[in-house]
Amino acid sequence: MKITVKVVPNSKQTEFAGEFAGVWRVRVSAPPQENKANRCLVEWLASKLDIPKSMVRVLKGHTSSIKIIEIDTEKERGDILSMMK
Repeated sequence: MKITVKVVPNSKQTEFAGEFAGVWRVRVSAPPQENKANRCLVEWLASKLDIPKSMVRVLKGHTSSIKIIEIDTEKERGDILSMMK
């Protein structure tokens, strides 16, 4: 499954901030330097979905705030979205 995520770095805590027009907004506590925000996002998504980090990948947008994330899971999009809250 692929999802589009808008990442807001340097937040107080890592959290799901909603879905707007099909784009998930996630605040991450890490800065946007040296891939720290990407790693924080992948680790947070994996922990929320209770899957290994290797099953979550950034496909596009490594240096952008808008990212395409691939998640290897059998769960439905709606189930994943409910797990984010």
